Amino acid sequence: MRSGWATSGRSSRARRPILITVELEGAHATPLGDDPVSALVYSGRSTDVRDVLVDGRVLMREREVLTMDEAAVLADARRQGDRLARMIA
Repeated sequence: MRSGWATSGRSSRARRPILITVELEGAHATPLGDDPVSALVYSGRSTDVRDVLVDGRVLMREREVLTMDEAAVLADARRQGDRLARMIA
């Protein structure tokens, strides 16, 4: 059994099935070569993730997060970052 493959496709905490699609089309992943797993591990970026399904539920479709208000999360992160910066200044 190869390392990691026995449990791939399942989350470790809840053991729910996971499917993630990626597009390795950018210059950072070129040349892809004959080993797409290595290309993903060594060249893949978060922006390459296209779709995410967990336990049959679509969380991201065509790079759009469907389960939360992404703009609100980013705005809150910026506010928290600003607050932290003020605290350590």
